[in-house]
Amino acid sequence: MANVWFCKEGPRPNSGDPPYQMPIEECVRLLGLEKESFVGGLDGPTPKFNVNSPIGEIAGYKHVVIEVPKGEATSDWQAGYYYLPMSPTEVIERIGKDPAPLAKPVI
Repeated sequence: MANVWFCKEGPRPNSGDPPYQMPIEECVRLLGLEKESFVGGLDGPTPKFNVNSPIGEIAGYKHVVIEVPKGEATSDWQAGYYYLPMSPTEVIERIGKDPAPLAKPVI
């Protein structure tokens, strides 16, 4: 299963468990995940946004990253992180069910 992460700006983009876990095929079908949105492997740093921004904790989740674990990698999908160009709110609407309680975006 791929992990769908909501990320904040600043040095700590996320914590805890991912709000969603789903097969890569569902990420493609529901969220429009594309291979070209690959931003880095699992051996590299976790994607961060506006690292020096002090408002990340206040502003809440603004970005979405899909993590494909090594066990889920295929000849089509490499293990690592993929950026989704949509808001957490849009992801929730497309998936059609609420995320884990601690992962709800600030609106």
